[in-house]
Amino acid sequence: MNQIASEKLERLLTTAEAEQILGVHAGFLNKDRVTGGRLRFVRVGRCVRYERREIESFIASNVRRSTSDTGTAR
Repeated sequence: MNQIASEKLERLLTTAEAEQILGVHAGFLNKDRVTGGRLRFVRVGRCVRYERREIESFIASNVRRSTSDTGTAR
């Protein structure tokens, strides 16, 4: 792969790194994957990785103004 192409690829995050960014417990992403989850992930062999933009998108899509806010468009 040439240098320009490799610069466009972002480093994939480990499950532990993604959980640290999200501030969630160690099993949150494991359970999310098993249940068909909200976060898309990349499988590399037996390893699971996350794209930073997926984590950022997940955070942005879960912003609420109150606990009764369902997040649906009104």
